[in-house]
Amino acid sequence: MKLSVLPAATLVLGGAIGFMISRNEVASRTVDEVAAQNTHARPHSGKRPLSASEVVLADFLKGRSPDELTPEEAFQLMRPVLTRHPRDHADQSTRERLMENYQFRLLLNNLPTPVLKVTLDLARDGSIPFPASHEVFAAYAERGWDTAIAWAASQPDKRELISAAISLLAETDPERATLLIGQMNTQEGTPASTEIVSKLMRHHARRGQKEFFAFVKSLPGLPEYFDFSPYLKDLPPGEIPAFLDNYRSNGLEAKARNFSSGGKLMLQVENTHPAEFQKWLDSLDFEEKSRMTFELASKKRSEGKVEESRALIRSALASLPRSEVMYVRSYIEDTRFPQFTADIISMLPDDLKIGRDDLHGDVIMDHPVSMFDDLQFLGTTKEKVNHLISSFGAIYEGDPLGPRDFEMFSHRLEISGLTGTDNDMVREALESARIRVRQPPPERIPIDLDDYPQE
Repeated sequence: MKLSVLPAATLVLGGAIGFMISRNEVASRTVDEVAAQNTHARPHSGKRPLSASEVVLADFLKGRSPDELTPEEAFQLMRPVLTRHPRDHADQSTRERLMENYQFRLLLNNLPTPVLKVTLDLARDGSIPFPASHEVFAAYAERGWDTAIAWAASQPDKRELISAAISLLAETDPERATLLIGQMNTQEGTPASTEIVSKLMRHHARRGQKEFFAFVKSLPGLPEYFDFSPYLKDLPPGEIPAFLDNYRSNGLEAKARNFSSGGKLMLQVENTHPAEFQKWLDSLDFEEKSRMTFELASKKRSEGKVEESRALIRSALASLPRSEVMYVRSYIEDTRFPQFTADIISMLPDDLKIGRDDLHGDVIMDHPVSMFDDLQFLGTTKEKVNHLISSFGAIYEGDPLGPRDFEMFSHRLEISGLTGTDNDMVREALESARIRVRQPPPERIPIDLDDYPQE
C-alpha cells in the first residue's frame, strides 16, 4: 500500500526535530515522544491523521509501506547507520544525524518480524562489523525474547547481543529489563553494562528514592566511585533530603570520599539545599574541605557569581599553609575553565609563577580547545609553542576527535598570534595529529625542543 505524504510537511518535521532535540534529551526520550512534541499530525486522504512518526517513515520509504520492503532493501536503508564509524560522532547533534537515527529506529520498529530476522542475518554476514548488528538484534529480541536468545546462544558475541537487547528493553519495558538484569548478574561473565544500569537507575529514581536505593542494593559490585548525581533530577519533588540521608546511611557517601563523585553529587544540591550541603562540607577533613571549596568556587564562577567565586578562592588560599598552596598548582593542571583559572593565578603569591609544566599539557577530550585557552597563562612564546606541540603530540588513533575539532584547532591557531617558524611548527604537529587520529599510532617518541631558539 502506498502512503501519500507531502514532502514539505516532512521537511518541516525534520527541521523541527533537529532543532528542538538537545543532546541530553536524545538519550532519554523515545522517538515518538520527540516527534509528537515537535510536530502536528496531518490528515491523510480523509482517513485518520497520520502520526508524526508515520509521516517521517513514509517519507523515508518514499511512500512505500514497511510491509513492502524485502530484507535486502531494508538492509540497504540501514547501512548508513550500521556502517557509521564508531568515532564519527562530531555531527551527532545535527538535524541530519538526528533524522538519520530517527528513521533507522522507526524502520526497525515497523518491519515485519520475518523481514527483520533476515535483515539481521544480512547484518551478520561479515560485510559489516558484528557490533553494528547489535541494535538490529535488540529490535528482533523485543518481538520474541526466547526465540532471539536461543538464536544468540550460538553466536560468538552472545553476551554483547543480550546486553544490547536488554539496553533497549530498559527504555521500552524497564520493569522487565530489571528482572533480566538480575538474571544476567547470576551468570558468570555476563555483567550488566553501565548503559543499562544508568537507564534503569533513571527509571527507578522517577519512582522515588526508596525504590532507587532498593535497585542500587540489587546491583553487585557497584564501584565506589559511581556517580549518583545524574539521577537527582529524576527524583520526585521534595525527595532530595531523604535521598541524601539514604545516600549517607547506606555508606555510599563515605565510599565516594576518595573520588570526585561524592563532591559532584553534593555540589548539585548546593543551591537548592544549602543546609544539607554546608553540613556535609563541615564534615570533611581539612584537605577535602579545601579541595571542595575550590570546586564550589568554580561552580559559582560558572553560574556568573564572580565575586562570590573570588571570595571563596581568597578564603581557601588564606586557610592553606604555604606548603599546601602547591595543591592549587595541581588543581590548575585539571581545570577547564580559563576565567576561573585566571582568578586563582591572580591570587597566588608572586613567587609561585605558573609555567607550562603546571598545565595539563594534554588534550581534554570533552573540551579539546582548552590547550589554546591555556596560552594566556604562559609568559613566553617558547612556552606556548612547546605547550601546543606537546598537546598535539598526545593525540593518537582512537581519540574521539572529529573533523570539527580539527577545524577549531586550526582556527584557534590562526588567531593565537603565533607567526613564522613558531606557527609552522605547531601547524605541523596539528596535521600529524589529524593523520594519527585516522591511522594506527606509531611508537611514541618524545619531542625534544631543547634546541629551540631562546627568546
